[in-house]
Amino acid sequence: MSALAGGSLGLKNPNDMFVAMSKSRIVENAMVQHFGLMQEYRAKYPSDARKAFEKNAIVDGSGKDGLIRISVEDRDPRRAADIANGYIDQFRLQSQHLAITEASQRRFFFEQQLEQAKDSLANAEEAMKQTDQSSTGVSKR
Repeated sequence: MSALAGGSLGLKNPNDMFVAMSKSRIVENAMVQHFGLMQEYRAKYPSDARKAFEKNAIVDGSGKDGLIRISVEDRDPRRAADIANGYIDQFRLQSQHLAITEASQRRFFFEQQLEQAKDSLANAEEAMKQTDQSSTGVSKR
């Protein structure tokens, strides 16, 4: 999945997709909500909390070793660790959602193919009946 997405989106390596997913609005909103960061950053709007959060959290996958590094700064070291681990949880949730979405699309495609095959079969049966009727001149039912 990552190879396909990376190729079609022009990303340099699969880590770019994972980093982009981690920096997405969906993930950041979930992190802000889960860790109560609107109150922590005294933000009036979720967008303000996200901006403050982005200043305190860094997700980087540009290293040559192929690892993604997550760095979170916070007054409470325990919360910083929890937030960093929260990225992993959010990544898993988003990956599952993408896998389910991809599977749903695949299922829809195969259902369409099945319908087309059924229609073709019904048309072929009807054409065969008409051919049989025209060659014998007798209707068989």
